[in-house]
Amino acid sequence: MFKNMSLKVKISAGFAAMSLVLAAIVGISTVQIKKTQVTTDRVATLRAPTARTGVLLLNGVNHSLAALRGWILLGKEKFKIERAKSWQNIDEAFDAMRGFSKNWTNPENVKRLNEMRTNFDKLRGYQDEIEAIANTPKNLPANYILFHDAAPKAAILSKEITNMIDLEAKQAATPERKALLGMMADVRGTLGLSLGAIRAYLLSGDNKFKENFDKLWAKNEKRFGDLTGNQTLLTPAQKQSFATFASARDEFKALPPKMFEIRSGHEWNLAHKWLRTKAAPTAFKIKQTLAQMARNQKLLMDKDVKLSHELNKNLLWMEYMLLAVGIVVSILLTIFLSKSIADPVNRIAESLREGSGQVNSASGQISTSSQSLAEGATEQAASLEETSSSLEQITGQTKQNAANANNAKSLMSSSRDMVGSGVSSMKEMVEAMNSIRVSSGEISKIIKVIEEIAFQTNLLALNAAVEAARAGEHGKGFAVVAEEVRNLAQRSAAASKDTASLIENAVNKTDSGGKIVKKVADALETISESTNKVNTLVTEIASASDQQAQGVEQVSQAVSQMDQVTQQNAANAEESASASEELSAQAMTMDTIVNELFDLVNGTNLAKGNGGFAGTKALPGSTAVASASSAAGSSGGAMIPMDDDFKDF
Repeated sequence: MFKNMSLKVKISAGFAAMSLVLAAIVGISTVQIKKTQVTTDRVATLRAPTARTGVLLLNGVNHSLAALRGWILLGKEKFKIERAKSWQNIDEAFDAMRGFSKNWTNPENVKRLNEMRTNFDKLRGYQDEIEAIANTPKNLPANYILFHDAAPKAAILSKEITNMIDLEAKQAATPERKALLGMMADVRGTLGLSLGAIRAYLLSGDNKFKENFDKLWAKNEKRFGDLTGNQTLLTPAQKQSFATFASARDEFKALPPKMFEIRSGHEWNLAHKWLRTKAAPTAFKIKQTLAQMARNQKLLMDKDVKLSHELNKNLLWMEYMLLAVGIVVSILLTIFLSKSIADPVNRIAESLREGSGQVNSASGQISTSSQSLAEGATEQAASLEETSSSLEQITGQTKQNAANANNAKSLMSSSRDMVGSGVSSMKEMVEAMNSIRVSSGEISKIIKVIEEIAFQTNLLALNAAVEAARAGEHGKGFAVVAEEVRNLAQRSAAASKDTASLIENAVNKTDSGGKIVKKVADALETISESTNKVNTLVTEIASASDQQAQGVEQVSQAVSQMDQVTQQNAANAEESASASEELSAQAMTMDTIVNELFDLVNGTNLAKGNGGFAGTKALPGSTAVASASSAAGSSGGAMIPMDDDFKDF
């Protein structure tokens, strides 16, 4: 079937097949690259930003707790401002996390995010309550009782006992009154010392101050009892002050046990209690949720990185296979097309060679016959007419050959353009792989930012641990949280390093793929150059065909002139001889053109090995050929025989 196709169809089919191979290679490579790009983009735009946002949320929680503790301990306004900034950062990070959650593939993470939103709202409310009550009298209930209830009563007691002492100083110094004055002084002294012990215990919580108060108050009770037993010695003014003192004392003595009980319990500092029982547990739940999400995101990121690595590996092997298939198909197509085109052209060239030899032989016969033109003018005229007809046929066929060569030239130009388009597509694919490498570099930068955030978190945890150590017993819980934050920061840094290593490996694989694609593009460039060379050869064939047509046309004109001269008379024999020589020259020209065509198809060395133009061998035997032609008759078909291949041409 393929043998019966025209040269145009053969060339078109060959280059169409090569174009399909190129299109398949580009299409398969593009699909594989898009798969790799989807995975890489998911790591760059979802996994890594989600992990970074989780670290920001964790840092915001830690920062808000640290600022709240600073406000509780120091009462400086800047800590309230810092806590407000922390919550602003938490809200921004949470909004970003909610945006990322739309593309999450694990429903559990979405559920955790919703739970975390509830815990964040609770934590914010708890912190607001703690901030509102911290550094206020109601934060320390025992101190509130001291300053709101006990201190006013103690002021009354101190005022009345002092008034009694001042009045006693104006009385006569009798032994009874001196003893009475001592009682008053002991009551006032133990009262003042007892108040000091109360303040010390409420401030430090040390039981020694409570024990000291018990001793002092017991002495105060005893001396007050003595003073009560000697009321008869008091003056009316002293009795009035004593009544007021006794009434205030009865109200005061119930307050210290109440203050001691509150101070020794867990609710002596409401801000610390709420921080320990409300804010800290809620923050711990948030951190647990973030830790679970971080572990899940790490697993997903590792899975995506592994998938990207496998896709790159598959792309590399696919490029190798496509390269091998393309080379094999190109070689087979080249061999098949060259054979299917060269063999018919060889046959045509051989036929032209034989025909040119016969034309050269005929010219010798005409030269010999011109010497006896007078004897066979009529027969020679008929022979020339047949020769002219044959040459006209040759001229038509030669022009058709030139037109076909020009069509082949146009087809080769179209094929060259198609190969050029394939080269452009491969260059675009190289650019796409370069874009993947740039995206991988951006991912490396993001991982470095995560490492820096983990490092800063570690520093904050260290600072928090130092502050907890300074706080002593009250900072133990904070120290535990700080240590956990530090551990999380260290694990985040380790995970970031591992991720950076994997991404760097992916970048290296992408670079290798880019080099391979570059080799494929270079191979296509080589095919394009070969196509250009074939186009040049077909152009030369077309040019040679045009020259051949011109030569055959000149031969036809010469034969026509010879026919006219032969029909005139035998007196024009010299002109006939001259015309025959011109015909011989044109035959030699045709011989040269045919040799050039043969050299073009088979190569110069092969043409030389065949001994040049076959027609030149017939010149020495032209007399024998003339004799044979006389014996066979004077028909033009005997002088210039046409074989089947030459007629088809």
